[in-house]
Amino acid sequence: MTDLEDNFRTNTISEVLHSIVKRKGWDNQYYQAQITNNWEKIVGTKIFKETAIHSLKNGILTIRTNSSTWRTELSLRSEQLINKINEELQSDVVEKIVIR
Repeated sequence: MTDLEDNFRTNTISEVLHSIVKRKGWDNQYYQAQITNNWEKIVGTKIFKETAIHSLKNGILTIRTNSSTWRTELSLRSEQLINKINEELQSDVVEKIVIR
């Protein structure tokens, strides 16, 4: 690529959006929305129906469930969930999961 071509490189809408999100400091909200929108795909229908994303702050994803059984199950699967979420987001956003 020449310098001129590099100056006029087009960005995808996704790249532009990500740039704005970063600049404004909206990373947590952006990634929380991404996780929420893809939650069923990430965890499957059974877990999706029993859980809800509550928040994402400083790498800690909080998930809500009314069932102690699901709290235990999700706690046991937390590493696997972290890997699946980060893979879906193509970024190491989630470092820890808290289930309430």
